[in-house]
Amino acid sequence: MPTYTLPRTPQSAEIYADISRRGALRLGAAAGLGMTIGLPALTGCSLGSTPASRPSSTPPARPTGVLRVANNAEPQTLDPTVATNIADVGILMHNVYEGLVQYRGDTNELEPLLAEHFESSPDAREWIFRLRQGVTFHDGEPLTSSAVKASFDYAKASRGAYGYFLPDGATYDDSDPTVLRITTPTPFPDMARNVSVQKIISPKLIRAGATSIKRSPAGTGPFRFVSYRTAQSVVLEANQNYWRTGSGPYLERLEFLIIPDPDGRISALRSGSVDLVLKVTPTNSLGLRGDQNIVVTQNNSWTTSKIFLYTKTPPMDNLKLREALSYAIDRQALIKSILRDVGGESNDSWVVPGLYGYHEPATTYPYDPDRARQLIAESGLPTPISINLAYSPDVGGPGEQLAQAISGMVKEVGIDLTVVSKAGGELGKVHTSPGGNPRPWHAMLGGRTFITGSAAHCIALQCLERENQLEDPRLADLGKQVLNTANGPERLQLFADVEQRVAELAPMVTLYTEVALHAHRNTVQGFVPPQDGLLPSYGSVYLAG
Repeated sequence: MPTYTLPRTPQSAEIYADISRRGALRLGAAAGLGMTIGLPALTGCSLGSTPASRPSSTPPARPTGVLRVANNAEPQTLDPTVATNIADVGILMHNVYEGLVQYRGDTNELEPLLAEHFESSPDAREWIFRLRQGVTFHDGEPLTSSAVKASFDYAKASRGAYGYFLPDGATYDDSDPTVLRITTPTPFPDMARNVSVQKIISPKLIRAGATSIKRSPAGTGPFRFVSYRTAQSVVLEANQNYWRTGSGPYLERLEFLIIPDPDGRISALRSGSVDLVLKVTPTNSLGLRGDQNIVVTQNNSWTTSKIFLYTKTPPMDNLKLREALSYAIDRQALIKSILRDVGGESNDSWVVPGLYGYHEPATTYPYDPDRARQLIAESGLPTPISINLAYSPDVGGPGEQLAQAISGMVKEVGIDLTVVSKAGGELGKVHTSPGGNPRPWHAMLGGRTFITGSAAHCIALQCLERENQLEDPRLADLGKQVLNTANGPERLQLFADVEQRVAELAPMVTLYTEVALHAHRNTVQGFVPPQDGLLPSYGSVYLAG
């Protein structure tokens, strides 16, 4: 096998060559594959009686105890190639299933997981993943290069959203059971980042067909699937043959109790009916901090909260109106009054600060109602301008409060904004529908999660074109160049050019970068909120006492 060196560029966070380190965190999958409908989602900080990241006891020698997690909704599927709902991915990703690579600690730097080593050719057209030996799936099947290829082929054929992260026209050489060699017709510098979200399914389960995959998941993760009872629970148990010796699992069972009502989840946590609640609201987080039995954690997220503007739906096709909306919204006031200064941090870019390729654009929209009124006058639109804004209460969070506050702000500059509440499924279907036809509402309140630690995946999925109806030849050309340019200064400049062009076209209003807030009983030890702000692995978790 030829030896390749991975690109090292100090400007980038792509430290692929650091392949010998092992981290404690795993990348959670994003709700909506990066598009979260509703809201929301400080760095690894815990507030309460016991810091979550510093256990007061040691893990047990063998799996013991039951962790009860409040699940916010009914799982829509147990197939990891199509799971996009937060209720699905929180159960599957990194608990039942694992990928070839993961993110290291509180960084967006990659390290091996099921692959013990990975590297690329200098032009990023060939990638090699050397697999760990001795790893078995929950059903006894061995991890081989053919098993990985079968998972990738299934993901691509299923037409699920994760399949789009894999390159078109790639060839997979699985002739050596311990090595998977991937060759692409054009440079594919994001291969390692993209396979981080590809969960490897047992080949036996793949042979059984899609129906079996949706009902009885089998991966290599620290927990095995036991049962799913509609509207009640999903139960996992410890994988006694887990390959990471000495790294858990420490829990005997995981029970995900389905509790759709956010207040019900908080009540269950206070009473001790559940042990952990993910993504609590800022208001609830403040209320829980006085309880000595509960720990609240908050940490950085890879999600930005946005108003998506549908640029082909009149009058939102008017650039002056879109710019006026951006100037009319006091984002700091929203963070202070609604997020209570704990649920978000101000951000002017469409990308989360600190991710690979991030560059603050020169064009920004600070709060300036006078400038907004001037732009409204220049737009040529009759005033007041009537538009509607949709959001979904399904995932909890202060979506309605934010929408109503924004409605009041823009009214001051001559925009009548009507808030429309829709079910998450309906909202998501409209939001991702193809074509430039007018949509039933003019904007949507939601979020964008950069689940691969870079904007590249969103560029590849044409998020701006599909979700914002944005058609711009220059932006399309820049996107193609980003995806086909190897890592280095040239690529970083292309990312910066994309950000600047997005800012100029104003297809969205970025409100803030979300801060993930979680709460658990102080008997829960070893819980480390993932640095991407999404969903954790419970392999390191155990119960004190």
